[in-house]
Amino acid sequence: MKKHFTKRNFAAVAQMVALGALVFLSVHVSPAFAATLSRGVDVNGTLSAVWSMIGPFCAIKDWLPPVGTCT
Repeated sequence: MKKHFTKRNFAAVAQMVALGALVFLSVHVSPAFAATLSRGVDVNGTLSAVWSMIGPFCAIKDWLPPVGTCT
């Protein structure tokens, strides 16, 4: 017995393909991948000298305004 591909079956398959493509794109274009980037630097100086230039722990809001608050 041979099944025929009906319009109803085609619509269901098309919806599944569209959903799969949407999931695939949302995972691969997700900002979470960008959030895993990091940057580091080696500083030649004593710990106290470096912290005196940076300031207290929550001073980041003073020299990096987009941070806004420190918790």
